[in-house]
Amino acid sequence: MISFEFVGSDATVFACPIWSIDTMLEQPALLGPGVYILMGLAAADAKPQVIVGEGGMLQERLGAHANDDELDFVSDVVAVTGPRVMSETIRLILQRRFVDEIVQVGSARIANGHDADRYTRNLHDVAAADRIMEDIRPFLCMVLPGLFSLLPPVKRPISMRCAGFPRGVDAEGTSWSRHEMRFRGAYALASMRGRETVLLPGSHILNGGDRPLWIARRRTELLNLGVLRPIDDGSLLVVTTMVSFETAYEAATFVAAGASVSARLLWTPLDP
Repeated sequence: MISFEFVGSDATVFACPIWSIDTMLEQPALLGPGVYILMGLAAADAKPQVIVGEGGMLQERLGAHANDDELDFVSDVVAVTGPRVMSETIRLILQRRFVDEIVQVGSARIANGHDADRYTRNLHDVAAADRIMEDIRPFLCMVLPGLFSLLPPVKRPISMRCAGFPRGVDAEGTSWSRHEMRFRGAYALASMRGRETVLLPGSHILNGGDRPLWIARRRTELLNLGVLRPIDDGSLLVVTTMVSFETAYEAATFVAAGASVSARLLWTPLDP
């Protein structure tokens, strides 16, 4: 077993292989609250499985896990404690930070029974969790190589993040796939390759709405060109030839007449 105490954040970290967990459980610091990580390789998984938990008394929580037959895949244990700093909120913030970063790094699979909650109750708790994470990061990288990044992951603003591709789309843009979309009476077919999306003839899209402005302008232009034609009572328009869009989201918004929609969920694959 190895341990390290950080004066700055007042946190202490313990790490050991599962077969020496009894030595870890004898440490007085584990009588208090903290966060823990259990990692191991299950026979059926190519990636290691990781459980990230927290508790008010680590000795009791880790002891229960050590006697759980369902966790016999665990090979390594890491515990982060600090009675003076590990309030319930800070523990929950750290637990969520661990889970998010492990998922982002992508070298292991989270095997928690339930999703960790997100807690940002006040700036003091968030700052305290940041300080603990900053101190223990090099230690985590040493004892659990590949699980965490040595540098904090870059968090891009939401406005700069790319929306996920619809299911079945080749993100590399090397091949085309066919998709369908149903929304409030509209039914559309499209071919997709990477972000490129082509609305196919025969698609029925919603008619109406003047927001956003680009939809109203393009709909008017395509009506004048005969690419769109009213059908039935005029609430729907039929597409008579292929119409190209830069993204699946742009095409979905056009089909839905400007309604707020999720392209990733609405476009479903037709190809097997």
